[in-house]
Amino acid sequence: MLRNELIENGERVLHYSDEGYYIEQVETGKRFEEAVDVLPCMYTYEETDEMIPEDPASAEEILAIMLGVEVEDLASGNPAFQDELALQEEIEEDADIDIQEGSE
Repeated sequence: MLRNELIENGERVLHYSDEGYYIEQVETGKRFEEAVDVLPCMYTYEETDEMIPEDPASAEEILAIMLGVEVEDLASGNPAFQDELALQEEIEEDADIDIQEGSE
């Protein structure tokens, strides 16, 4: 359902869907996750039938994807993951040495 809430001491209005859908500015056709307008508001909004995607992956999930391991292995101390992590750290250290040597 489309919600409209007064914010900033009643000087602005926040428009959003309370069910996670995009809202559409009727006059322009633009879609938003939420919109804020000054009062008096010159736009009207409708809730669309398009869901807003879930939050992007966490840094931990991205790291697991990059290393080809499961997220659970990151925290469990899985030996295969630990070997991969040690190799990655060694590569990064070598890169730092090369950069430092090249800057002198």
